[in-house]
Amino acid sequence: QGAAWLARVLFWAVTLAAALMIGIWLYFARRAMRELQGSESRYRTLLEGAQDAIAVVDAGSGRILEINQSAEHMIGGSRQQICGRPFVSLFPDGLPKLDGADAPDTHADVALAGGGERVRHVAISLSRNQWGERTVQLAIMRDMTERLRMEEDRRVAAEALANIAEGVLIADAQHRIISGNAAAEALTGYSASELIGTPLDALRSQLNGDPLGTAPWQEVAYIGHWQGRVQSRRKDGRSYPERLSLSAIRVSDGTPHRYVAVFDDISESEAYQRQLEHLAMHDPLTALLNRAAFEREAARSLGEMRIRGRKAAMLFIDLDGFKAVNDSYGHAFGDQLLQQVGQRVQSQIAANDRAGRIGGDEFTLLLCDLGTRDEALPVVRKLLLLLSEPFHVLEHEIFLSASIGISSFPDDGDDPATLIANADAAMYSVKADERNSYRVYTKVMQASTRTRLTLAGELRQAIARGEFHLVYQPNLDLRTRKLVAVEALLRWQHPERGEVSPAEFIPLAESLGMVRAIGEWVINEACRQIRAWLDAGLPPLRVAVNISASHLRHPQFVEHLRATLRQHRCPSDALMIELTESAILHIGERSRRTLAALHELGVSVAVDDFGTGYSSLAYLKLPAIRAIKIDQSFVNGLPDDANDAAITRAILALAHSLGLEAIAEGIETEQQLAFLPRGGLP
Repeated sequence: QGAAWLARVLFWAVTLAAALMIGIWLYFARRAMRELQGSESRYRTLLEGAQDAIAVVDAGSGRILEINQSAEHMIGGSRQQICGRPFVSLFPDGLPKLDGADAPDTHADVALAGGGERVRHVAISLSRNQWGERTVQLAIMRDMTERLRMEEDRRVAAEALANIAEGVLIADAQHRIISGNAAAEALTGYSASELIGTPLDALRSQLNGDPLGTAPWQEVAYIGHWQGRVQSRRKDGRSYPERLSLSAIRVSDGTPHRYVAVFDDISESEAYQRQLEHLAMHDPLTALLNRAAFEREAARSLGEMRIRGRKAAMLFIDLDGFKAVNDSYGHAFGDQLLQQVGQRVQSQIAANDRAGRIGGDEFTLLLCDLGTRDEALPVVRKLLLLLSEPFHVLEHEIFLSASIGISSFPDDGDDPATLIANADAAMYSVKADERNSYRVYTKVMQASTRTRLTLAGELRQAIARGEFHLVYQPNLDLRTRKLVAVEALLRWQHPERGEVSPAEFIPLAESLGMVRAIGEWVINEACRQIRAWLDAGLPPLRVAVNISASHLRHPQFVEHLRATLRQHRCPSDALMIELTESAILHIGERSRRTLAALHELGVSVAVDDFGTGYSSLAYLKLPAIRAIKIDQSFVNGLPDDANDAAITRAILALAHSLGLEAIAEGIETEQQLAFLPRGGLP
């Protein structure tokens, strides 16, 4: 019985001990499970909460065992899609060999699953670990794409800043320079280390020399930027004009944190701008004011004279004989001559006066601060004297003169345009009478100017309206008294004015550039008349026509003449071209070729007004020259004037020796007619 009791006690003791042991085991098992679960939760929380992508890779097979959410987003797939893939398959160019123990982090390209051609640049760190019984590599990948892009942007910006032509300075909130580019060093002459710490406005001032002040900084503070022109000083002490732009870089609360100054030396651009302004206001040939600028400056000066109660005089200067020089020597020669004229005109003006070139050979001069109009006359006389002195151009000595018209402010006009027009009218009055002189404007002259302008408009229509016609002056053989040739003389039969003198409309045609058109009409009409006389059965009769030097120099002159002769079936020897001696004296190479072409064509040339020029007689050897015409000024004095008689005999002897015809112009008396055969005229 006792043994049974003991057995029961032992049983229950063992049972109780076993239950206690089981309870204790279950307690610690549950505790271990909770800790394991907590550890796993903490691991999962840590894993999923990491911003870097994390992948657990089996060290043996290289396959991905686990990834976090960041890896899902980076790679571009779900955990189920990615786990089990070879880790190296994420890298299009392969995975560099990495050893977590001794290799530093490195960069590699990770292909995004299903992302097409998109790749991300990541920094990868691999470390070997035990994952349970497995040996794994823990791959931590950080997306570096945005960082690399920002670094590349900063690098490009830095290179751009270093290579731009403009200087760039960065200053702190107190306007002290903290950095600058290479252009800033080149422009200022200071090195970067010398610039750092210098106030941004220490080397700059306003254009008038005053300090830059606070106004630009206030504008930057309120508006965000400022731009303007300042005067800057280099390290060597030289100053230069600068275009400066200031802007602010602000922090989150809007306070300026940095200032950026962009600047450039504008010395060359300002010089170029001044050159453009000078060209816009000045005649490029003479450097005098052009017409528009002259009128603006004259209006300003007249305004001052009006306020001060002073007078002014407007001078209109036109060169006498310039067109003949220009036609004879060419435009390049004429340009050099005009330059010298401009210099002489410029030499006669005071500080308050204005001089301009408003046309080909037309100059204007405003003399200011006069008490009376007569105070301008000494300057006018000095100009006439200066312009009549010889000009030396390309080893030639040229003689010119000038006609000057004068109008007075405020008596003859209150504005530049009126004064110029009235001075122009006075100048034409000089041209009509004597030249190489001056006239003071009167109201009668304006009526004459209006008439001339009206006549110019009507002259343009004269050819189309058939108002021109030719008359023919006979040339007689003085021995036989037979008609051998005629000279075609142009006449204008105006429907209202009647017959207009050539002395009135030919100079006008020259100024309007109509001489060539009129010359072509004359040649055409002369050839038509020659054909008509031949068709009527009249004996051949040579017709001489006058041609200007500018028409002769036209490139198409000979071709047009040849076509006209062909059109009217006119013999070439029936036409003679007359050129004045002044026009033929200084013919250029083109004119020489033209005369040679005329000779080949069979058209002869006569020298008109022979004996009135001032040059050599070498041109008489040209094959095209067939005749010389004794100027009427020599014929008028025959036979009583001994000088005229001697000159005429010399010309006749010269013509006879050279085998040229001699034609005496304007024989009006029997005594003149009787003298010429005795003087040797054949």
